[in-house]
Amino acid sequence: PGKPRESVEDPKKTVLAKVNGISISVDDLVKEMITIAPQYVKPGQKADPSTDEKMRKEALDRLIYRELAVQEAKRQGMKAPEGAVAEEVKKIKAEMKTEDAFRQNLKKSGITEEELKRQIERNILVEMIAEKEVFGKVKLKPDAARNTVAMTLAVQNREDEWVGELKKAAGLASSFRADL
Repeated sequence: PGKPRESVEDPKKTVLAKVNGISISVDDLVKEMITIAPQYVKPGQKADPSTDEKMRKEALDRLIYRELAVQEAKRQGMKAPEGAVAEEVKKIKAEMKTEDAFRQNLKKSGITEEELKRQIERNILVEMIAEKEVFGKVKLKPDAARNTVAMTLAVQNREDEWVGELKKAAGLASSFRADL
């Protein structure tokens, strides 16, 4: 009797992957896919299933990388510099011009100011650990330092190597749901 109940999981609670016990949700994946979509799909263009799959894979890889990087930064005792998060929030508010516009933007993004601060702090930690573990360990021959292609390749190779080390240490191969 009555309507059948639909079962729709809350995307914020649906776990897609776990990184050392920390969950990555479907909601996290969707937000990351929206962030990287312009790299794959031009305005007015529709994404095909193959493009969707590429975006999904890159977005998940980015989320896993960021989580591993944040965990490693914390493991090494790194902390965002005092006042850095507040300064970043202040810049964002200034760009928005008014407190109301800032609040509307948060609402539109589906996050609270506290969540924004947490994201900013995590971004700072990712930058700090990448600076130390990637950029700080790139080895270049003296003449290659002037060559931006060589520099870019060296950084990319070191980053790939470091991410591999992090994933191996975390026991991550592919512990994510493939059905999404």
